Amino acid sequence: MRSRPSSTKFGRKTERHRFNEPALREVAFTTPEGEFDNHDTLGTVLSQVRDTADAKALQGAVPSLRYKRYLSASAGSLLSASRLYVSDTELRGAFLELIHFAEVALRDRFDRALAPAYGSHWFKGRTVLLDDRTLDKFREAEGRVTHTSKHPARVIAEVSLGGWGYLLEVGGVGTGGGGALAGRADYERDLWDGRIEALFSGTITTRQEAAALVRRVRRLRNRVAHHESVVFGVHQPGERDAVGNHKRQLPASALADVRQLLELFCPTAAAWLATCNHVDELLADQLLVDALNEMKTFLPKTQWF
Repeated sequence: MRSRPSSTKFGRKTERHRFNEPALREVAFTTPEGEFDNHDTLGTVLSQVRDTADAKALQGAVPSLRYKRYLSASAGSLLSASRLYVSDTELRGAFLELIHFAEVALRDRFDRALAPAYGSHWFKGRTVLLDDRTLDKFREAEGRVTHTSKHPARVIAEVSLGGWGYLLEVGGVGTGGGGALAGRADYERDLWDGRIEALFSGTITTRQEAAALVRRVRRLRNRVAHHESVVFGVHQPGERDAVGNHKRQLPASALADVRQLLELFCPTAAAWLATCNHVDELLADQLLVDALNEMKTFLPKTQWF
């Protein structure tokens, strides 16, 4: 998580510098014996993409359509594409570490805000009106709890980030069932009832702003969880700018969102997390910078933010 020690221990910066020299992109290099001993990380995997033979071996494990994007961003160099693919994998893993803290803090903060007002089983919709899609998420979560006690904390831990995000939306129709209230939910009025300001710390103070932030982080999380690329940005489905360009979030902007989300719910943890800069280091790597710039030329009708 934290910034890794200097490259003399891990060999990362030296290798990247050598690799980024165009004349050496197809030249194998060797790793000093023992250089990566006892370091079970994807950085170690990256160091082992030594030559075209290694690159072909990796390519054999990846569908050709998926690999095509990495080849396009690497000017057709198989070795460059393979190293970029592994770097993107490491980037996703580093993002997931940060998202973990933000997501856990969010669900704890929501539960601590709602349970005193509506009871520990507030998510059943018997004491406050919840719409069907929200209830479905919590019922699915409860169904995954195998422990006989079905303790609320166990259910809370099973709810996805999307489920929590629903609580920041406007609210929809609740048809009842299982003892739940029926009607049209208005989350700002009925669920939060003036608690929204006390819920957040930092610059975001409205439900709408928080909802948009959670949506963006959820899209990032979904890409990471489904092993989709992050180095080429995060597509925002259904969102376009004023002239019809698709919206796509830059990786650095996505990182800022994750940190801001944690800051909303736990500022002290956010201050600590700001010192965990492995994602920053990866995004600054020239290999990833060049790939993102190259991809921008393939997506001209895109608003990057």
